[in-house]
Amino acid sequence: MKPKKKKRTMKLLFENWRQHLKEFSRSPGGSAGHREDAHDAPVEVFVWPIEGNCKVNAGFEQRRGKTIHAAIDQNVKPGTPIQAVTDGVVTNVQTISQFMRRTNRIIRGLGLGKRVSPDYVGWLRAKTKYFRGRTSKVRKKGGGSWKAGVYITIEHKLDGKILQTQYMHLKSTSVSKGAHVKKGQVIGTSGDTAIIDSNPHLHFVTKINGRRIDPVSIIPGLGKPGC
Repeated sequence: MKPKKKKRTMKLLFENWRQHLKEFSRSPGGSAGHREDAHDAPVEVFVWPIEGNCKVNAGFEQRRGKTIHAAIDQNVKPGTPIQAVTDGVVTNVQTISQFMRRTNRIIRGLGLGKRVSPDYVGWLRAKTKYFRGRTSKVRKKGGGSWKAGVYITIEHKLDGKILQTQYMHLKSTSVSKGAHVKKGQVIGTSGDTAIIDSNPHLHFVTKINGRRIDPVSIIPGLGKPGC
C-alpha cells in the first residue's frame, strides 16, 4: 500500500472508532452486560494484554451467583509478561508488598497463624495453608481492592472518552502510579493472587466512562473463535 493511501485508510479507521465510542456513550445499555460490535475498531489501536493469547477462559456474562462476571479471565502461567493494551497513564497500582501487608493483617485478624513473608512465595503459602476452605470469610475480611490481588489500572483517552483497563491477580508490577505507558509495554507479570481456587489467570476489566463493557467487544480478535 502506498504511504498516502495507507495514511488515509488509518484516518478512516480512527474516525470509525471515534464514532463507535460516541454511539456507545449515547446508548442506554452502556453498562455491565452491554456488548458492542468491535469490527469498526482499528486493530492498530490495541494489542492483547497477553501477547499471542486471545483465548478467553471465563467470559464477561458468565454467571457468578446473582451477578455476572463483568470481566474476562485468561488462564496463563504465572510470570508471563502482561502488556498495556494501548497508550495511557497508570492511575492505580497495588504492589505485591502492599497486597501482602493486608494479607498478613487478615491472617492475624482471623487468628489463622503466623505471618508469612511479604512476597509472592508468602502469598502462595497463605493461600494454601490458611485461606483454602475459608474463601467467603477471608474475602469478607479482606474486602475492597484486596480481593483484586496485585493489580494495575490504566486510563486511556480516546476522542474525549475515558477507557479504563484493569489487570488483576498479578504476580508483580513494573510500573508506578502516574507513569505514562505505551501500547505493548510490559507493565507486570501474571500470577495467582486471587483468593478463589482456580487456575492462575489474568482477570481483565474494561470500562468506558466508568461503565464496564466486555473487553471482547472492543479489542479486535480477543476471544475470537478458534483461539
